[in-house]
Amino acid sequence: IYERAVAGVTSVTPGVIGSNTMEFDLILGSFKDTVNAEKFIQKLKADGYQATILSDKEPVRVGTKFKYYSQAKKALEELKIKSHIGWIIRVN
Repeated sequence: IYERAVAGVTSVTPGVIGSNTMEFDLILGSFKDTVNAEKFIQKLKADGYQATILSDKEPVRVGTKFKYYSQAKKALEELKIKSHIGWIIRVN
């Protein structure tokens, strides 16, 4: 089990993710390299948000994973209130 939180919304995905499981990534930033991505993660943490590198290939994406679209959408709405932007993508 792993757990991540963004803006007070927590996502929990039990067990091993199979090929039939759909997830959603809430992307908060996209960078050319991991150095800038790590700096952004530290800024988010200072603002009270938890995030991680979702993809270490260019573009390096920073954000968090959710099992359900509704969770990702709620987290994004809460982030927008605090002047953060982001977008949601479906991943398999």
